[in-house]
Parts: sequence; C-alpha cells; structure tokens
Amino acid sequence: MFKISATSKRGGIWDGNKVVREVETDDVKTATAMKARGYAVEEFTLALDAMNVPQLKKYAKEHNIDLGEATQKGPILEIIKAAETK
Repeated sequence: MFKISATSKRGGIWDGNKVVREVETDDVKTATAMKARGYAVEEFTLALDAMNVPQLKKYAKEHNIDLGEATQKGPILEIIKAAETK
C-alpha cells in the first residue's frame, strides 16, 4: 500500500469526488506517477485484519496461498494466517 500526500507545492489530490490532502492506493503505477509529479509517497504494510476481501485475495495470490473455495473475509483470514504459521 502507498500513502500519497499533497506537498506544499501541490495543493491537493483529486480523489474522483473532491480534493483531499492524501489518498491510499495499492497501485504501484499510480504511486510512481504521483511521486514523479512531486507528491510525497510512502509505502506501508496494511495489517491483514484491516484488509478487505479483494486485498486479502491479492495478498494470498502474491504469497502463493491457495484459498480454495473461501470467499468471505473470516475464512480467507484463517487460511492466510494458518499458511503463514507453517
């Protein structure tokens, strides 16, 4: 995940609805482009419990964790945590 913040030279960031001081994204391409345009970009790790289902699925795929038929947050979290304790 990346946190993109407006700098003093940049008044704000358009988030699709309004201008804000910072946004979060997991898109590397967006973070790289915003950094090149002078925005402050910092990378951080989102805690598993704070992730939503699409983020958990992406995390599992990146870590080669088979989720089987799990589609809900609770069972997905259990599978990921079990895989990481092995």
